[in-house]
Amino acid sequence: MSERAIVGEASVPRLARGTRLQFDKHRDQWIVQAPERLFVLDPIALEIVQRCDGVASVTAIVDESHQ
Repeated sequence: MSERAIVGEASVPRLARGTRLQFDKHRDQWIVQAPERLFVLDPIALEIVQRCDGVASVTAIVDESHQ
């Protein structure tokens, strides 16, 4: 069993290796594609995932969404 990751204000989130954010033309929706998995994003999830770029901290992502 793997350990749980703890996400704090200084954490810098990014998509896991092997996953990618892409627009699916057939579904006309944004998705996160992972090995043998597909996650359909609602508008709120899309806004969050787009900001998880491996550069911005959780605090920066939250502050940016409040502007």
